[in-house]
Amino acid sequence: MGAARCWRTGLDKRMCTPCQKCKLWDEHLYKNLDDQKKYFLVLMMGDFQDGMIIPEELVRHLKGEIPEKIKLQTRNDQSHIIAVAKNQEKLVLTVGWSQFVESYDLQMGDTIIFKYNGNSEFSVIIFDKLGCEKALSAVVDPFLPPVQERRTNATETVKKDSFSSEDGHGLEDLPGSNYTVRKKKMRLSSIQKEHLKDGYITTRKTKLTLNQMEEVKQKIHSIHSEIPIFVAVMGKSNIDSKCFLTFPSHYAEKYLREETRLYLQLLGKEWEVSVTDNSARHEKKLGSGWQKFVKDNNLKMGDICLFELLSNESRCTMEVYIIRVNDSN
Repeated sequence: MGAARCWRTGLDKRMCTPCQKCKLWDEHLYKNLDDQKKYFLVLMMGDFQDGMIIPEELVRHLKGEIPEKIKLQTRNDQSHIIAVAKNQEKLVLTVGWSQFVESYDLQMGDTIIFKYNGNSEFSVIIFDKLGCEKALSAVVDPFLPPVQERRTNATETVKKDSFSSEDGHGLEDLPGSNYTVRKKKMRLSSIQKEHLKDGYITTRKTKLTLNQMEEVKQKIHSIHSEIPIFVAVMGKSNIDSKCFLTFPSHYAEKYLREETRLYLQLLGKEWEVSVTDNSARHEKKLGSGWQKFVKDNNLKMGDICLFELLSNESRCTMEVYIIRVNDSN
């Protein structure tokens, strides 16, 4: 039996290098391929825990609008109903997504492979950042209720939490959406809860070394603040040319709800900084003025900033303390 040959060129497939026309033809065939034969890989990055933007490529290939809710089916036959909302021209997984993240302990760098099964249902396979499949999504738990019961409960939960309310309390209209979802309670991760016991809070993706935690705790204890102190480790997005700083959603919801600007104090000097609001993620960010603070104080990647909200000020003011990267190593 002879070697397989390329149907376009007639050459041995091992000798045939795809040309641009061949690639375009393949892309054309793929675009018109049955949706149920397509796979999509999505990398968990950014602030994915509370809501995930559906990649445009996935939306485009599915040829049509995604409905108000979809069903994700894992390899261990668990079904999860997730609400979908349109926000700033993007489709976002909302109600039910954070529970999905918690159920499978999704972390930064994890990946999910989506396969469309039709009828707004996707099969998903979840991998950790090393490329190993997560056992939580593959192994059947004998103590869980039958599949049909879990599906019914999940559907009822989304309907109750995202599409109906007698009095409208706790509901939020999503921009560009024709329906309303209930505002989610800001959940703290287990690490954030541990940090709160020591008097401070970080973002979900902040990871402190043991040395850094010890330095932070010592500094916190010397400050004696009644309000939890926000601790941030400076990364590239915090110090580059278009830098900003994001507050944890739980902290912002409680202490910065109505603020549009605040004042940072350090060593007797003061900087006015604007506070921008991302209502879809319940976030507050420091924008205009933050870059000047970074430059004036020569902040570097790895530096740790502690923000103490001063309760005795008539305007929103924070005292800032810096632990330099060389000091915390």
